[in-house]
Amino acid sequence: MKHFILFLITISGYMSLAQKTNLALELEVSALKTDQEIRDYWIKLHKDDQSVRGKVTDEQREIDRENIKKMVLLFKFHGYPSGFSYGPKLSSSHQNNFTPNIVLIHNKVPAVSELIFPILKQAYVDGKANEFWYIHNLRGMTRARYGRDFYPKTKDNIPLFYEKLSPFVEVTISYDLEKIDSIFNEHDLKLSEILNSPLVFSKKKKRIRYKTETGRMYWQKVYPDGSFNFPQEIYLDKQNNCLRYLLLDEEITHTVFEKSQLVNTSSS
Repeated sequence: MKHFILFLITISGYMSLAQKTNLALELEVSALKTDQEIRDYWIKLHKDDQSVRGKVTDEQREIDRENIKKMVLLFKFHGYPSGFSYGPKLSSSHQNNFTPNIVLIHNKVPAVSELIFPILKQAYVDGKANEFWYIHNLRGMTRARYGRDFYPKTKDNIPLFYEKLSPFVEVTISYDLEKIDSIFNEHDLKLSEILNSPLVFSKKKKRIRYKTETGRMYWQKVYPDGSFNFPQEIYLDKQNNCLRYLLLDEEITHTVFEKSQLVNTSSS
């Protein structure tokens, strides 16, 4: 309990600091006047994103978080970027929609992406968003929420991606940085509660199964660079002797765990 209280105090202090930082960011982005200044800001955001890829550190998490907020403010004050591109290999006719999508794909907090998704959707409806990257991001968001792919990245499957994401994505556009910070903090708290459990059942092919002190079980995929998706809650279907995703109520069909371990580890 003591550690939990200290954690809340830390979060509270961070939120106060974040509010000041948000104000500074808003003044900074709103002060951009010329097209070149706006382009340079997008370019800097893109470079900052790429500078921490492959690094699993607090620096990466903070830069990714700040990039999300900078991007939202760019949308708010200057609209969705189009009509210019980054890098000499991209033609002048290639709409610059790579950076907004890649920033969201690198974001590890699905609820944040889902909060600001209506901005990207409106840009696509208005013909400003590059279709390939838009669909790529739809699949990335679906994978982040469900832990798996459902459909190929085609235009025809856009309505299917919408259907899968509909329980989670917002329907109205929001530029609320405090809400973004709140979601990040809530995510960190829940993640900490799961990962601090001493009960780790098994590790196989970079996948980990946790059981918390409250008896809830989670499955997590960990990538070679040490990054990971948020643990998905699972449960033991005793009747069929298999593990199932709670979110989808579907059997976990890949061979993550040895079947012989299911009953013993899941009932301990």
